[in-house]
Amino acid sequence: MQKTTVKPNENRRYIFNNINIDSISGEFDVVIIGCGIAGIYSALHIDPGKKIAIINKGEIQSGSSYYAQGGIAAVMSKSDSYTLHIEDTLNAGAGLCDVEAVKVLVNEGPENIRELVKLNVPFDVNSEGELMITREGGHRERRIVHCGGDATGRETTRRLYQIACERENIKFFFNTSFTDIILDEDTGEVSGVILQMGSEGKNETVIFETRNVILATGGIGQIYTYTTNPKGAVGDGICAAYRAGAIIESMEMVQFHPTTLIPHYETDRLFLIS
Repeated sequence: MQKTTVKPNENRRYIFNNINIDSISGEFDVVIIGCGIAGIYSALHIDPGKKIAIINKGEIQSGSSYYAQGGIAAVMSKSDSYTLHIEDTLNAGAGLCDVEAVKVLVNEGPENIRELVKLNVPFDVNSEGELMITREGGHRERRIVHCGGDATGRETTRRLYQIACERENIKFFFNTSFTDIILDEDTGEVSGVILQMGSEGKNETVIFETRNVILATGGIGQIYTYTTNPKGAVGDGICAAYRAGAIIESMEMVQFHPTTLIPHYETDRLFLIS
């Protein structure tokens, strides 16, 4: 294949000034950037007749989802209610929450927990085999479910990844970096993504042509000197979305875990203390 060059416009449309494209693939209907819980769960809810690529710059255990030690909050008991959960969330957010987003989070939470149970995500259960629901800070009711104690993120990610690997329409690309979204010059619609793929010391720039891109790239914790975020949380997905014309909001809202062990040696990610 003859190499193609993608050039930026005068507003620095792409992160690289000039890049040579080594290959182009039009195999995928949907490209998902990020293989944490959000990315894989999305893939499992797309029409199985669609071909899906999931892109991740590291391995399956390199994302924030894998290290998440807390549980998942949802209205799962008879004494609880959507109203209480919404009120608790708004109170914990000190008036800064997007109310509509909170309502979606609360109202859709239980059905998604039930679906994860059906997918055999190993939630902790009591002696009767019922979900073990705990109460944590900021909640008036018991509404937190866990996997393996404080290994909720790891166990959920593992199980969803296992299911996705069994789907013939889903293909994972690890050690592959996402750099930019390509827009059709005539319509302004998404037409592909630019990726950096490493193989045996060789780094190739490739394009996956697609009309559908899901960004599930995580946060920006690594812009700070000290963070419990994994090495890959550098905000590259947010930046690519911005260059493609997306509206970026509330960038000052960065969450930190309050207790961390800072070792005497240099490390990419600080040890999180639950």
